[in-house]
Amino acid sequence: MEIQARLFLLMSVLFLTACNSTINNTRIEKNKSLDVNHAMPECETLLAQLSSVDEIYFLCDKGDVVFTKDLGQSWQHVIKIDIADMQLKFNELVEATKAEKLKQQAEVKSQDSTQL
Repeated sequence: MEIQARLFLLMSVLFLTACNSTINNTRIEKNKSLDVNHAMPECETLLAQLSSVDEIYFLCDKGDVVFTKDLGQSWQHVIKIDIADMQLKFNELVEATKAEKLKQQAEVKSQDSTQL
């Protein structure tokens, strides 16, 4: 899987470079390519709409968005998703919903017993 990810990353960068060369009418240095050894783990989806010759953006498996200005030597987060915090908040919402439903059921039973 590691080799496939690196190959995909390299092909994505080559495609992006070709597209940007055509669109911007600029020449890209032939030795300028992303070293696949510097690929960001779990970040394989190229975001071509955001990327340019100077900055390459990728979407990560867990929703983060990262970019590099130096062809993968360093990476910066644009959007960082905290999955654990999102899961905690979701679980709290589920518990609050269950508690509210139980409260409503108790109120209905109370009203039914007083009407008899």
